[in-house]
Amino acid sequence: MATKRLEVDLINSNDGKNPSYEGSTLYIKRNHQYFPALRIEVRGNTAFKLQEAQEYNAQNKPYIPDSDKSVYVKPPVGALYETNTEAKKFSRIEGGVTVDGNGATKIFQPYLSWHGGQGGKDLKASRGVISLRGLNHQGDKTRHAFNSTVAIAKDSFAGNYNPIACVSFARTTNAFPPPVDRSNLHKPLDCVPYDDSKFTSSDMLKERNDLVIDYSSIIATGLSVLVCVHNPSPVHKTRFEDSERAKWAYEPVTFTLFNDVALACSLIFVKTSVEVGQDDAPIFFTGYSISGMSDIAFAAFKIP
Repeated sequence: MATKRLEVDLINSNDGKNPSYEGSTLYIKRNHQYFPALRIEVRGNTAFKLQEAQEYNAQNKPYIPDSDKSVYVKPPVGALYETNTEAKKFSRIEGGVTVDGNGATKIFQPYLSWHGGQGGKDLKASRGVISLRGLNHQGDKTRHAFNSTVAIAKDSFAGNYNPIACVSFARTTNAFPPPVDRSNLHKPLDCVPYDDSKFTSSDMLKERNDLVIDYSSIIATGLSVLVCVHNPSPVHKTRFEDSERAKWAYEPVTFTLFNDVALACSLIFVKTSVEVGQDDAPIFFTGYSISGMSDIAFAAFKIP
């Protein structure tokens, strides 16, 4: 299994499990330096109210407390990023999209925010949404309606691995904050290069772990990280076609909340044809709509 093949660094090994797990950073290793490249935060809570439950019980009605499941896909910590607030909407089914940093209005520290909707109580269906968020020039949080789209809802997972976002890296470390020593990483795991003959299912990480990939995989083939949400379970090899797995650069990794909120978030590392290599190359973010017809995309440029 993947657990045995992951090289677990014992730095900070005396830290206990974090039941309120929120975030991990993906680092790119180059010549013994570790560049922060991506931040993934997984959150969830259940709004159980005893009095409310008793009232439903007295009426012989099922009580399913409202709950929230969220995933935040962010640029790395350690540098300031900006993007044009007018993120492009496009059809993933019909083709690609061209994004740039032009535009008079900017937001800073842009990120994708997925929320699976409340639902639950009174058996109301939840409604998922993914949005571009960030800070304006006054430092206020901002979200523009144009930059939101209907996404998979938390009660619509079924047995699928549902993509909510994709992040593509340029083939240069200039897109990232300054490197740090490995001692700054939190319980780091070295991601395992994908070998179809050995892989069966992804490792289930129930606490905060930073992840490490090697720069050689980016410079050789380009790399994108596909972010999927699903019910707590590993990513199984048999659920993907041979042609899909042939594009995997590393074994998928699955983070899961292990409190009373059932949510898993898997990262699938995919070889891409990203050719951008200039000094000011951005990190590309795509948020997936449920229809595939109104995805959102933006480029996060590091401010010198």
